Amino acid sequence: MKNSFQIFWIIITFIFIALYILERKKYKILNREKIALVQEKEVVMCFLQDIGEAFTESLGLDDLLRKIIKCSTNLVGANAGAIFLSDPECKYLQARIVEGTFPPMTENVGLVADKVSTKTKYLENILKKEKVSYGFGVIGEAAQKAVPILIEDGSKDERIPKLKSNILGVETMMAVPVKIKDEVIGVMALVNKWSGRFSSTDLSLFSALADQASISINNAKFYHALAEKKRIDHDLEIARDIQHLLLPEKFPEMKGFGVSAFSEAALELGGDYYDFIEVDDDHVGIVIADVSGKGVSAALMMATCRGTLNVIAKGNRSPKAVLCELNRIIFGDMKRDMFISVLYMVLDVKNHCLTAARAGHEPILYVSKKGSKHELIKGNGIVVGVDAGEIFAENMEEVVISLAKDDIIVLYTDGITEAMNAQGREFGRENLIEAVTVSSGGNPGDIGKNINGRLARFTGGVAQHDDMTLLVLKRY
Repeated sequence: MKNSFQIFWIIITFIFIALYILERKKYKILNREKIALVQEKEVVMCFLQDIGEAFTESLGLDDLLRKIIKCSTNLVGANAGAIFLSDPECKYLQARIVEGTFPPMTENVGLVADKVSTKTKYLENILKKEKVSYGFGVIGEAAQKAVPILIEDGSKDERIPKLKSNILGVETMMAVPVKIKDEVIGVMALVNKWSGRFSSTDLSLFSALADQASISINNAKFYHALAEKKRIDHDLEIARDIQHLLLPEKFPEMKGFGVSAFSEAALELGGDYYDFIEVDDDHVGIVIADVSGKGVSAALMMATCRGTLNVIAKGNRSPKAVLCELNRIIFGDMKRDMFISVLYMVLDVKNHCLTAARAGHEPILYVSKKGSKHELIKGNGIVVGVDAGEIFAENMEEVVISLAKDDIIVLYTDGITEAMNAQGREFGRENLIEAVTVSSGGNPGDIGKNINGRLARFTGGVAQHDDMTLLVLKRY
């Protein structure tokens, strides 16, 4: 009985010892995993700090990418690394940044590998030129499948290009996709470890680094786009100020006449303009024009048209002759899909009459007898820039308008009549005519303000898609 009792306790003791040894082993394993996780966390935090410093130092994407791949190679212990970015259509990837002697990823480049194996910069330039198709090789597969890839032994993997040069040989490799949300924007890759081969632990760490890098890359792209927008906005603001300088600073003094005008661009830069030209002592040229399109190209063509017209109109009392010469000069400089509608008038201040020519522009609105009568004066003419000269001249017609006391002439671009409200209805000529007639007893400034006010109430703050320019001339 005593022996049985002793045997029982011996067995119990052995069981406890075995359980202790087993738990001890589990503890050691868990402790190693804990230490590994802490180290990985420290590595990621160190990586984030380095990237954060790079991000505050410069918003340049290439600078940030270079810092990312340099940190990655150091933290994982790789000999070389590269970041490949996708093209906009996600058909291929190209190396954007290369760190160390990173081998070519296509067979074609492998043909020249022996020549570049000792020239890292030359190798980098060639590597950046090659396009890796989605699904091709390690890089293409990581991008297409959006999964990390670990190659422990490169000599046995068919996806690795087999190069003659030992320096460019791939012993071990990792490639992880760089994703923003669910979109793959590139691939980070590391080749050859300082000691041994890459492991699943290395891949886990590299994937974590890539996840953090994707956030920084996304932020860098955002801030780069924001900085670029600010730069463009600044340039456009300067261009807008310059364009405003092209408009008359003040209206000319014309005995017996008053004038007012305003111009409002739909975008930062517009293609509308108006101007007054001193033809001679008794004649004043009045022009309003509308370049097709909007933005920078329209603004540049508007400036060209204005400069040319100011030169050729001096001393020339024929609007037809002036517009024909304007068309001849700038026709060759205009794009095929661009044209300019122009209405040019020469006012004879002494004899109180206008001679006008219309190159495809909106008709002249003539209002007489304090609003009791109105007329749209058209006259033939095609827009500037669609014909080299002969057809343009044949279709151009001059009209003469005699102005009695209180007669009003209104010039406008189609942005006025085609201004839309929230319901998609256009302001139209009828509203324009009514706005002029009801305020015809006032001076040109009052008439212009009434039209502008009615436009604002009609559109109700809806953004317009065309420039709006208006000019009012009245005889006293």
